Formats: sequence, C-alpha cells, structure tokens
Amino acid sequence: MRKLYEIEDDLANLIELDADRFVNGETGEIIDRKAFDDLQVEWNAKIEAVICGYKNENSEAKAIKEEIDNLTARMKQHKKRAEGYKQFLARVMDGKKFESGKGKISWRETEVVNVTCDVKSLPDIYQRWLAPEANKELIKKDLKNGLTIQGCELVKNNNIQIK
Repeated sequence: MRKLYEIEDDLANLIELDADRFVNGETGEIIDRKAFDDLQVEWNAKIEAVICGYKNENSEAKAIKEEIDNLTARMKQHKKRAEGYKQFLARVMDGKKFESGKGKISWRETEVVNVTCDVKSLPDIYQRWLAPEANKELIKKDLKNGLTIQGCELVKNNNIQIK
C-alpha cells in the first residue's frame, strides 16, 4: 500500500496533455484519465483514513481524560472519607495508643508556631516578603532558645499516626 506522500508526488508530477491523457514529468510515463481518476480516489481514501485516525485518537484521548476526571473525583472522596476517619479516631482516642493485628495508633508530638498578631507588626527578620508571611522556622528556633516575640507562641500538637 502506497504512502500519501508518494501519491501526492505522482499527482504533482502529472502534466495534462489533453482531456484524456497525462504525462509524468519525471518519468515520461503517459497515463489515461481512468488512471488519473484512480490516483485521486486513492489520495482521497488516504486523506479519509488520516481523518479517521485523528478522530479515533481524539475520541480515545477524550475518553481517557473523562476516566481520569472520574478517578480523580473518586480519589478525592476516598481521601476526604479517610481524613474523617482519622479525625474521628483522634477525637475518640484522645492521645491513647492502640495496636491490633489490623492496625496501630500512635502519637507523635510536634511543635508549630502560632502567629497571633499581624505579620507586618513582626520585626523584619521574622517576615518573609512573598506576600508578607511569618518566618515560622526562625521564630520557632528563637522561641525555643528562650526569646519572647510579641504575638508569637510555641504550641504543642498531638498528631495521630495510623499504619
């Protein structure tokens, strides 16, 4: 089966001699009207095949995107439900440990800085200028070293661990 560019080359090289005959400018071959019409039919069939290929690939891509969207929505639902379970367990267990053959709950203490004042009122060293935001890492370090920073406090949280 010939390729589209080969058919295009043949058609481009044809010179019309009269109403019923054509000559190939490269090879000198003379073809009749029927052979010319067959070339055009072959070219049309190739173009239609490419159109069908394009449409099929577009349809396949659209179907895959829809499936990804559906799976993404399902994933978000499951994550939200899992977070609800986690919050429920954190409330019920209230810091107590649990372990069985099906799972384990433990707790890890973390420290975070809670900035209770307007960030712009903090000294420049404690600000980041992306869109003014507190430099919590530096504030935490200084609070741990005993500095008092107005509007900032070190808060201990108990985070649930589910495995």
